[in-house]
Amino acid sequence: MRSAAALASPFRERRYGWGVSHSTLPSRRSTWRASLLLASVAAALLALFAWRASLPARAIDDLPEAERRALYHRTLESLDTVCRSHPASLEDFCREQAELAVRFRECDPACHALAEPHLPHSSR
Repeated sequence: MRSAAALASPFRERRYGWGVSHSTLPSRRSTWRASLLLASVAAALLALFAWRASLPARAIDDLPEAERRALYHRTLESLDTVCRSHPASLEDFCREQAELAVRFRECDPACHALAEPHLPHSSR
């Protein structure tokens, strides 16, 4: 027979068939497993987000040299001509061109200066 204190405790043992008992408190081992699983899932999500964020830059770097250079110059030309003369009516196009331009490893200070007015974080 159990004592009254044992019956009142929320963490009393449960009796299962065949004389097996199991405490309702999680063991340290299961707590560690849950923590390790949670940390692993968080690390995997972080790695996935980092990998996805690097896709556009890797796609540009994977282009053949001549095509990458041609795309870079066309993008700068669009920023310099179209976006300079019609910035308000082509705001989305110019933002996309500016974001593309700064992803190129060839983007120098002049390129950044040309793209800066069209990037979302800049003030107008």
